[in-house]
Amino acid sequence: MMLVGGCLIVELLRELKHNNFQCAPSVQRWMLPTLRRDLIMLENQLPLFVLQKLFELTKRSEESSACLEQLALCFFNPLLQSQRDVRAVNAQGIQNTLHFLNLFRQSILPFPINLSQGLKISKTSDSSNAAEERIDMVRSMKELMEAGVVIEKAVNCPPLDVSSEGRWLKVPPLYIDDHKGTLFRNMVAYEQCHPKCKPYVTSYLFFFDALTNSAEDVGLLHHKGILYHCLGSNKEVAKLVNGLCKEIARDGRESYLCKVLHDMNTYCNGSYAWFRAGLVHHYFRSWVVGISTLGAIIVVYVSLIQTGFAFVEDPKNLNRPFHHDLIHCLLLPLSHLFSIKISKEYEDIIWMYSV
Repeated sequence: MMLVGGCLIVELLRELKHNNFQCAPSVQRWMLPTLRRDLIMLENQLPLFVLQKLFELTKRSEESSACLEQLALCFFNPLLQSQRDVRAVNAQGIQNTLHFLNLFRQSILPFPINLSQGLKISKTSDSSNAAEERIDMVRSMKELMEAGVVIEKAVNCPPLDVSSEGRWLKVPPLYIDDHKGTLFRNMVAYEQCHPKCKPYVTSYLFFFDALTNSAEDVGLLHHKGILYHCLGSNKEVAKLVNGLCKEIARDGRESYLCKVLHDMNTYCNGSYAWFRAGLVHHYFRSWVVGISTLGAIIVVYVSLIQTGFAFVEDPKNLNRPFHHDLIHCLLLPLSHLFSIKISKEYEDIIWMYSV
């Protein structure tokens, strides 16, 4: 069975290569997405050294020097609809791959992955809250934007290459379709089962799960050019993403996104971000509420003007600018509240500053 299945895979890749990986004479066009989904499943993996041996034994003299790994990456590349050049991915030196799932997973990782920054952050943090700070970012896309975080689409980088600098967050685009759940679940299963495999994809999915708590978050990500889907509704996308890491154990000490989470939490916990988030959430969360807030501000301003003019007995006989009377009007309730009598000298000082 391994021999027959291996020969089928090798010949399929050869036929697709001759047709620019768009179609093959032996399969229908609609079969290609299904074949990619089946061949990426963890339970369907064949040892890569077996496939390489079959590829070498059946290689024709007129074939190009393309290796099996490059053909496989070209075949599986539409799973994430990545626009990167597969030859550049191979040039990064992917080694010690066990099978196609492991090969494709390594091709989407940000190289080189460096956990030293995250470990340094964790050592300087409080020991009781270090692990929680590294992995838990409960703020969604909407909450981050309310706090003033600038989220942009990252280009020309691996799909998992999320980066941050202060309040700036760059996330590569992600395409969600009917087969994306199968791809990510099998990657998470592989990371959970393999003892020497770091949970990079799992950390990425936990990060994206925190961003998309609702259909509104999905819409905001789509508006930023970060998330695209063909599932029919934003609610379905949020449900799919939120269910990918369900009942999955996570360890913040192994997350490659330590610095990103630390930057976001540090900024959002600041006084300016906290004040801005509360102001936007309560008074500018939509254009309707924003217009109502601006209308209320205008009404208050007009009321102050009306009060200032009412304070003057005859506006035609004003000897000083209106600012003086308006400031006097604003200070009048305080003077009565604390029984402070505003002297003539203090009125002249107010008038000088108002000018």
